[in-house]
Amino acid sequence: QLKETILVVEDSDSVRNLISRKLSKLNLNVLAAKNGKEALELFEKNSKDIKLVITDMVMPEMGGIELSRALRSFNPAIKVIALSGYPLGSETSDLLDAGIVKCIQKPFQGQTLVQAVHSVLHETQE
Repeated sequence: QLKETILVVEDSDSVRNLISRKLSKLNLNVLAAKNGKEALELFEKNSKDIKLVITDMVMPEMGGIELSRALRSFNPAIKVIALSGYPLGSETSDLLDAGIVKCIQKPFQGQTLVQAVHSVLHETQE
């Protein structure tokens, strides 16, 4: 069975490393980027393999919504989980438009992330 590939985009090294370690333990192949530009480059090279993107919402240069829209121009079916340290209020419809399927509030428990990843990767395709 091929490992599923997940792209993690997070400008904080410690958070990015934590998420990467957590997902690697689940036998997932993890690609990590520290900003949107790096994420897009990785995505272009690996777009056939990447099943899910986990991105921080607030990053220098390119935020999560902008990144998500850019990723969807390559692959309209890509699923995105957003991480945010800020309450998400009125942005919810923007998130859905950008292809963001779940939002996780920081700080989060590892288990919360694992469950979100699992449910997005294994939800039944219509």
